[in-house]
Amino acid sequence: MRRVLRCDGIAPQFEGEHRGSSERVREMRAWPAENDARPDLDVLAEGRTSADDAEEASRVVTAWAEAGSWWLESNWEMPHHSDERMGEVRLRLEAGPPTVAD
Repeated sequence: MRRVLRCDGIAPQFEGEHRGSSERVREMRAWPAENDARPDLDVLAEGRTSADDAEEASRVVTAWAEAGSWWLESNWEMPHHSDERMGEVRLRLEAGPPTVAD
């Protein structure tokens, strides 16, 4: 975290039980405040949301936003350029971005 604080943000990679956990981001964001460091650190979370279920997609991105994180829609599974993969990407783009609940 000390190295991160010299930059503008972090894209953390969590493993094990913390993988995909917005709660872990809350804990990580508390560290600067507890150590008199920068509270304005940007945190980036990434993953996939459903193109077919806007309510579920909103629930996912809202949890991350409430934890203080930006959301990046990403899908790193292979193969990247298959017809099936391009169809999934197209559906996600056509569905538009998930909304953060108020």
